[in-house]
Formats: sequence, structure tokens, C-alpha cells
Amino acid sequence: MTERAVAFGPRNGLIGVLTEPQVPAAGVRRAVIMSNIGMHHRVGPFRLYVELARRLAASGLHVLRFDLSGMGDSLLRTDVVTTAERAAADLADAMDWLQRECGVGEFLLVGLCSGVDSTHAAAARDERVVGAVFIDGYSYPTPGYRIRHLTRRPLQAGRWVRFGQRLLRGERRTARASDNATVFARETPDRPQFARDVGAMTARGARLLFIYTGGVYHRFNSPRQVHEMLAGAVRLDRIEVDLMRDADHVFSRTEQRRALYDRVVGWAASIGG
Repeated sequence: MTERAVAFGPRNGLIGVLTEPQVPAAGVRRAVIMSNIGMHHRVGPFRLYVELARRLAASGLHVLRFDLSGMGDSLLRTDVVTTAERAAADLADAMDWLQRECGVGEFLLVGLCSGVDSTHAAAARDERVVGAVFIDGYSYPTPGYRIRHLTRRPLQAGRWVRFGQRLLRGERRTARASDNATVFARETPDRPQFARDVGAMTARGARLLFIYTGGVYHRFNSPRQVHEMLAGAVRLDRIEVDLMRDADHVFSRTEQRRALYDRVVGWAASIGG
């Protein structure tokens, strides 16, 4: 495995790190791309993307992790208008560059949290994307979600313990001023648009892996929720869903990260080349 800093795109303004396998997987002409998670640059929280890139490269895949334009070390591009258009253009430039540099023609994208925005935008628009991993990505309340939410909450012992502790301390839950402060704005699709986009991805044969953690359990509480959100409008045989209930949102513990790496590397290997 080797790693090298790279520059590509308009004015060579997009900056990233290419992780190359010692021995490319036989017959595989694909690469994996990862970009920013919110305000995190291409390293990811707790070096999540660094370690995942190395694990994927050890399995024989080329991996590019880079900063979207205007974030981290990358220059801001001015040839597009919306955030989604800018992210899709950045990822298209990344794919163009990998095609020339590594001779690959198909791509797997990985996004976590707000990083799902760019992953979703590119996967919906670019047919070179044959697979995508959405970690703690979009979720929408469904009737099933609400039933599970209302029936499970009273049975959660930890919630009652915390409630009792607050009563003993005489505390009341109040909103902090900082709760309403906007420091990072996102453009997210509504549920019908999400279903249409996922339907278009699966219709062309793309494979999708949705992973949710315990950190977003308040808005996603069962693997079946993805199917409920899509309302049967997609090819479900192209979709896998995991709920990693013991993991927190940024995979802060080593065992959580290892479980994630095993899942993503295994999924990438399972869809062939």
C-alpha cells in the first residue's frame, strides 16, 4: 500500500490523498471515493477515513479521500451555484481524474452524516457510481417508526434513570441559546425526492448500503424503516441496511470502527468487480 498527496480539478484546486493497493484486486476496475464529513476535512473523525481507506486498499481497491471545494485544503470553485451542484461537480472531477490516473471506470462512494449529501447527489446523477455507502444518512419518520418510538421509549431503563437523576438534582430541560445557532447549513432532499433518487440508483443496478448507529436512534429505530421510507418504489434486492445500535455517531471506540471497516470492506468485496 502506498499513499500520496494529489491535486486535480479546476486550477488543480481539489486536494486529497490517494491510497493505492500493493496488489490491485484481480479483474476489479473500481475505486472508492470519500469526501468531507460536515466541517471535518478528509481525515474524518478519529481518523476514520484514513483507517478505512487503508483497509479498502489492503483488499485491492484504489481509494481517494479528498476535500470538497471550499473546505479543508481545497479551493472554492465558482462555476456552479448550489451546494449539491458543487459537490456533484467535485466528485465528477474526482472520478475523471481517477479514470485517467488509475484506469478505473466504476466507483463506490462512502458518506457519513452530512457527507451523505455529496454522496447522494453524485450517486443520483452519475452512472459511473455503481455502489454507495450511506452512514447515518437521511431518515424520515414513518408510521412504523412512530409506533416503535412510542412503544419502546417507556421500556428503556436508562431513560428513566436519567429522568430520575434530573429530578433529584432539581434540573429542568431547557433549550440552550447555542441549540438554535446555525453554524453549518445543509440542502437535503424531501422524502419523495429521496425515494425517486434511490429508485433511479437501483434501477440502473447500483448497490446501496445504509448503515445507522445508535447515535441517531431517536430518528431511525429499525432497519425496516428504510423500506418504509421508500414505500416499495425501488429494487430492494440492491439495498442492504444495518443498524449498529452499539456504535455512536462518530465511531469513537476502536471496536466500533473495526466493525464498520469489516462491514464496508466485506460489502465492497461482495459486489464484485
